[in-house]
Amino acid sequence: MAKSKKFGENWFMPNREESAFLGKPILGDKENKELSWWCSHYKDGVSYLSFRIMEYLQAKDDGDLERMNITEGLLRACLPYYWEEVAT
Repeated sequence: MAKSKKFGENWFMPNREESAFLGKPILGDKENKELSWWCSHYKDGVSYLSFRIMEYLQAKDDGDLERMNITEGLLRACLPYYWEEVAT
C-alpha cells in the first residue's frame, strides 16, 4: 500500500533557493522546441489553479465548509505536481 504523502514532510517542498527563479522561468530544451504547445500547457495549468483558488475563496466567503474542504483537498493534491513540473 502506498504511503500517503504530506506536503513538506515526505513530499517535495520548495525552499528559498529553489524558488529564487520565480518571476524568471528557465526554459528547457523540450520547451524551446515546442514553445506554442508548452505555452498553452502552462496557461491551462494556471487557469485551472486560478479557478480552484477562486472557488476556495468563494466557498470561504459563503461559509460553505464542505465546499472549502473539497476544494482544499483538490489544491493539496495538485499543487505539488504543478510545482515539480515548473521547478525542473
